[in-house]
Amino acid sequence: MASIRRRNYRRPDGTRRKSLKWYVRYKDAGGVYREIPGFRDKEATKQLASKLEREAALGQVGVCDPFVKHRQIPLSDHLKDFERSQKGAGHSAKYIDNTCRHIVRLMNDLNFHYLDDVSSSRVQEFVGRIVESGRSPATANNYLAASQTFFNWAVRDGRMPVNPLLRLAKRNIEVDRRRKRRSLTVDELSRLVVVAERGPRVEGTDGTTRAVVYVLAGYLGLRKSEIGGLLPSDFDFDGGIVTVRAAVSKNKKQAQLPLHPVVIDRVRRYLNSMGPVQASDPIFQIAWRNTAAMVRYDLQAAGLKFKTSSGRVDFHALRVSFASNLGRFGVPIQMARELMRHSTIELTAKVYTKLEVNDLDQSIRRLPDLASGYEPRSQISQTPKVTCDEPSSFGSLSETEKLPILLPISDDPSRLSMAKHDDDNEDLDSSQRITLSGVGSNRRGDDDSRQGVGNNAPSRSRTYNRRIRSPALYPVELWVLESRWEGNSQRSGHGDFDQTA
Repeated sequence: MASIRRRNYRRPDGTRRKSLKWYVRYKDAGGVYREIPGFRDKEATKQLASKLEREAALGQVGVCDPFVKHRQIPLSDHLKDFERSQKGAGHSAKYIDNTCRHIVRLMNDLNFHYLDDVSSSRVQEFVGRIVESGRSPATANNYLAASQTFFNWAVRDGRMPVNPLLRLAKRNIEVDRRRKRRSLTVDELSRLVVVAERGPRVEGTDGTTRAVVYVLAGYLGLRKSEIGGLLPSDFDFDGGIVTVRAAVSKNKKQAQLPLHPVVIDRVRRYLNSMGPVQASDPIFQIAWRNTAAMVRYDLQAAGLKFKTSSGRVDFHALRVSFASNLGRFGVPIQMARELMRHSTIELTAKVYTKLEVNDLDQSIRRLPDLASGYEPRSQISQTPKVTCDEPSSFGSLSETEKLPILLPISDDPSRLSMAKHDDDNEDLDSSQRITLSGVGSNRRGDDDSRQGVGNNAPSRSRTYNRRIRSPALYPVELWVLESRWEGNSQRSGHGDFDQTA
């Protein structure tokens, strides 16, 4: 059982006194007696003793908090372990430095010293202050992404149960995007390559090398680091394939990309001009070059603008141009994603594919003439009407079959009329009208049936109803009535159906 006490100590004058702070003595889960300082308040120290005793009892039966030890470790020590873990995972030094720098600033500004101090609401407030200070939403998202990466690592490493920043949403960078990249058209990219090939050395790179590098970025969408890491053995000219090794790829996955004939010709001629090359030496020494300055110089020489309303052009904009040209020439988005080696289609479609108004205009012009064969509503009345003598264009009836038009001529629902209809002459004579007595009606003569029961129903003809007239409705019933009508017309001349019809 845990106990509390105040320690005795001797003052310099030799007198003995009790300590102001209480101490807790308890037996931990391993059966070892420990004594830790409590508080000056006796009741608070008792509560601490009860807590420690309860945790020790749960630990003896295997039920304990596995994160207690990590909660007592400062965040700075966790961050050192995180940095070593990232280096072991093979991440670049630049990525690790930027990530740790963002995490340190966030923790220092919010006074986070232990894992239990982390609060998602305070982090969200910090992100809001970053934007209010004039920084872009993309910069604020970098702080949030770095912190989420750190706490995700802590969860995977068993240092905390859940990521406290897991549900924090990033800012919409489209609201205030500070750095936009635009894509180069095929004509602009061609001019850039030609001018670079004839140009002088820029940033320590000759014009021929710059031209081949631009071709690789424009036809394959390779990044600067990937081009700088290509070896002669990575090219298979006979198979038309280049291998991007996992060691130089951004996602650390090996990929094989098809080579355009232009790329094969230029790279092969470039290798032949270099002479003997060591198998382990990269072909293009541009990994540490200022490629943005190279592109800017060649753009100016080609008479192209470095920055427009659509965005700016740097070396990575050549990768954007590759994705955009795939979209311009109708490559399916799934195939473009594979060529770009993106994790999601949204990244390919929303971030890298930049289509201008001219591209959209050409897409609209590819549509067929949707208005061909259209007749204005004012001309509908002048078109031929479908009558019983004309073949129907509706339903599943053949062109040789003829459909009668149903027109109610009485208020008595048991009597219907079939007749040819003419919009110019609504009055139909007896030769064009055939009456039909419905099933179950009393056949008391034409006069009684027309006047209705007890002569109380008004004697008038029903108005024209387009739904009943349409031969597209009830085609089977119309076909049955037509066949019976034709048969009875030959027998009676007037066409009265029998009640069994």
